Amino acid sequence: MRGDPPDPARARPVARDRILQAALALFLRNGFARTGVREIAALSEVSAGSVFNHFESKEDVLYCLISEMQYSVAPAIQAAADACRSKIDDPSQSVEASLLALVRQYIVAVDTWHRHIVLSVQEARWLPRERLAEVVEIERRMRDSLAEILRAGVEREEFTGGDLRFRAHLIQTVLQSWATRRWALEDLDDVDAFLPKAERAVIAVLRAPEAPAGV
Repeated sequence: MRGDPPDPARARPVARDRILQAALALFLRNGFARTGVREIAALSEVSAGSVFNHFESKEDVLYCLISEMQYSVAPAIQAAADACRSKIDDPSQSVEASLLALVRQYIVAVDTWHRHIVLSVQEARWLPRERLAEVVEIERRMRDSLAEILRAGVEREEFTGGDLRFRAHLIQTVLQSWATRRWALEDLDDVDAFLPKAERAVIAVLRAPEAPAGV
């Protein structure tokens, strides 16, 4: 069905991929509201009718671009959370090391999907309410999976306590800044230069003193 979340195991028509890539370029360059279906069709070298053979609407194209990114990133975070839970009772395993391994995976994913992430930040507000709710829910699940890792670290006394969901949100913000604020990082030429700085920032967040109640 058109508009369904992407299935990585299912081959997609070449025309559909061309439409998505054309729409991504146009949405980022001109904005969602100022991009028409005919422009998407022209850049992808298909007819406007062909666009509607694959997607129900322009909003459906936007949803597929954003959800494609989310459904590629979310499973890695959940897998890392599951792995950390399994290590809580093993004193030879470091939750911090597991978290930093996830940080590296996450940043590679951000680097791979940086255009989709920017699109999500800039244009997700144009999604229909139910689609926007789905996108927000997946983001919250990723945050909560990351918070589970932080909770494991707190239980092992590797991290300080506090509002773990908010700390997870801060970590996501830091890591996604490689996509959303790369332009401001003039001294960082590539993702390998960004990674150690991001790792240090994450650890600083996790070792920060716990704020007093009500703050």
